Amino acid sequence: MAGPGTPAVSVVTPAYNAESTIAETIASLRAQTLADWEQVVCDDGSTDGTLAAVAAVDDRRIRVVRGDHRGQSAAQNRAFAQCRADLVLFLDADDVLLPDALARLAAALAAAPDACAAYGDAVTMKADGTSYGRPPMAGGRLSARPSGDVLEPLLVRDFVPSGGFLVRAAAFAAAGGFAEDLRMAQDWEMRCRLALRGPFRFIGPGPVLRHRARPDSVSRGLGARVESHLEAIERVFANPAVAARFAPRRLAALRRRRLGSSHAFIGTEAVRQRDYVTARRHLWRALVLGDRRAPVMALALCAALGWVPPLARRQFEV
Repeated sequence: MAGPGTPAVSVVTPAYNAESTIAETIASLRAQTLADWEQVVCDDGSTDGTLAAVAAVDDRRIRVVRGDHRGQSAAQNRAFAQCRADLVLFLDADDVLLPDALARLAAALAAAPDACAAYGDAVTMKADGTSYGRPPMAGGRLSARPSGDVLEPLLVRDFVPSGGFLVRAAAFAAAGGFAEDLRMAQDWEMRCRLALRGPFRFIGPGPVLRHRARPDSVSRGLGARVESHLEAIERVFANPAVAARFAPRRLAALRRRRLGSSHAFIGTEAVRQRDYVTARRHLWRALVLGDRRAPVMALALCAALGWVPPLARRQFEV
């Protein structure tokens, strides 16, 4: 438990060569309506001006932890070890919080003492900061934003935006933190372990985060190969605590659908790149494996036609 004088929320920000974006990320944190926070920036062996950009911000709530370049998960675990608050949010060094994000997320956990995490929605922005797309409407048939025991839907698809996810520090520590050896889907794998420990709460409509999509991101590099997703998938479904929750046939069906979600992700990125041959292959595979959400079916049709309608094109900018 946090003692007197400790912040209400600790914000962990892993940073590797984030000189061009981290000042905007920090500014969004400093603009929060909930001002009782600390930020622990873990510099993951940056070779650019990341440290100078952080040092230029005069705010005693911000601390820096330095380490060798070991990857985002290791940086997040290092920073978490320095956190003092009972609630922790993991905010990437190129994402932007909306002003009421911490207040809304913290209020949701205060109202649900049994929950181990609260999450909101996100909108996506291009590398230059221009927003595009919009989050799904909460409560709609296609929203897939559940509250309560979320393990089953989470096994199928990661619907939680990382920077819009506030966790109880004790639950995160008990779950074991991030798996530092995974190269892809580390956040999802951790959230599945966390969901075994207690309910999640969705805070309702209205985004809390602007997530920056970058052409050079890991998700568009490693994530473009289905093999990169398999290690995390196998680890999650081999977890004895997960296996104990479902009958073998049900567990196999959930794994199949999760693999379909990975193909849908790859197919969606291929549509963004106008690589319709790759998109057709992966989106068709997603449908065969059971991911038959309306957006996936619509994208599969676009890939088959080799064309995206003008009204939908802004959803697929890079």
